Amino acid sequence: MKNLIVRMALPCLVLSALATLNSCKKESQLSEGIQQNVNDSALLATSTPTVSYTVSTLVARSQDLKSPNSICSASDGTVYSVKSSINYPGIVKIGTDGGYTKYLDYDGIISVKAGANGSLYFLKNYVINNFVLDSFNVFKVDRNKKVTMIPVQEKLSHVSDFAIGPDSSLYLSEIDNCRIIKITKEGVQSVFGGKKGVKGYADGPRGISHFTYPTQLKFGEDGNLWVLDGAVYHFGQRIRKVSMDGAVTTLFTLKYNFQQYNSISAFAVTKRDKNFNLTPNQNVFFFVRGFTGADKTVQYNQLFHLSNTKVLTSMGPNLPEGTNADPFEHDGSLQVATFNLPYAMTINPKGIFVADFYGNSIRKIERQ
Repeated sequence: MKNLIVRMALPCLVLSALATLNSCKKESQLSEGIQQNVNDSALLATSTPTVSYTVSTLVARSQDLKSPNSICSASDGTVYSVKSSINYPGIVKIGTDGGYTKYLDYDGIISVKAGANGSLYFLKNYVINNFVLDSFNVFKVDRNKKVTMIPVQEKLSHVSDFAIGPDSSLYLSEIDNCRIIKITKEGVQSVFGGKKGVKGYADGPRGISHFTYPTQLKFGEDGNLWVLDGAVYHFGQRIRKVSMDGAVTTLFTLKYNFQQYNSISAFAVTKRDKNFNLTPNQNVFFFVRGFTGADKTVQYNQLFHLSNTKVLTSMGPNLPEGTNADPFEHDGSLQVATFNLPYAMTINPKGIFVADFYGNSIRKIERQ
């Protein structure tokens, strides 16, 4: 019963990160909703890509990949995801040409990340009555699929995600206490950022900066920790960068909109520009998702690129999700392709890989 509650809780977790836009436009430009709801003063310019992208489905909903809630890339380009299914819950390995193979049978996983030497790490939350997240565990899976639980020194509250540093230290987002916790490979636990129970968006050095609702973590090739912070009911969301000495910088703000529930549903960091060319600096791709209509039942998704110089690029139009009459996602050009709750994303040299939660599918976005 507990495991069933965990699976039922997954869509509830993502609702705190729902996003919406005002209109559906066929041209690749910033929609009016985004123009009104980003922190315009922080952006130096907006642009559009000069190359074309195409979307394909690697794992279709007919292949029984139920509610993929996480996705990651290993150093060799292998992509892993998480299947939330009664028949086979656990980690799956995505085929380069589509489909998947079972990798590890384990229930209740909410996040998976690739470590060094062919290892994987995953996060499992435990839920008690009334969907309250009671505790968590991080596990390491070595290349021989031996599973080991990582010990913690302090019980943490509502850990939603984690990232792995180059020295194999773990960084965990503790939502309820507005903190980021670091656990070294020797097991030493410390507060890496934020202050227990203190909400805020102040940038600056450790001890002065604060977090409000850190939901997603990524470790960048630039040696910094990247954080998706905030929610629609916590005065918008921010993409923030944390240096290894604990200094926090906000790069992008999506302002809250209680009528439209704009929010960032997934993000990934990469040394790729809007045209997927290599760059010396770290950039960000992210999806904005949300609702429109009087009853807030029509969902839209739109992909963006944010450069390290704060140039925001709309990669494609703001398109609606499927309906009861046409429930499936559409492949093809990024200008016409649709998604159904892009819950997580990862990037490697082969392209952008997206875990489509309600679409029960894995999608790939690549330059044509």
